Amino acid sequence: MKGLKDKNASSTSVSSQSKDRDRRKRRGGGNDELPPNPPPLDLPAIHHLCSTTETALQNMTDGELHTHVKRLEEMTKKTGEVLEYWVRRRDAAMGEKEMFESVVGDLVKHARR
Repeated sequence: MKGLKDKNASSTSVSSQSKDRDRRKRRGGGNDELPPNPPPLDLPAIHHLCSTTETALQNMTDGELHTHVKRLEEMTKKTGEVLEYWVRRRDAAMGEKEMFESVVGDLVKHARR
């Protein structure tokens, strides 16, 4: 009887592990692909760039305006990278949550038997 219980517990965990692995693959992988910290972002500099008034823009030369636009585009790219990091981090956390809930559900089912 003990061998039968061990066999059932073993197959349940293998089954749930493969389900969880499939879920992570569909979500784009686990959090082991992410760097430990988000990309650096200079919020005060971004705030300063974005708070440029219309009058200041009108008083800029063409060269200054092109430089300003280029800096805005660079900051947009950096903020996009930070957003991507946090979205991937959230998705990884959601995958871990689903895996945890699945394991708990499997344990509850097993305990009811």
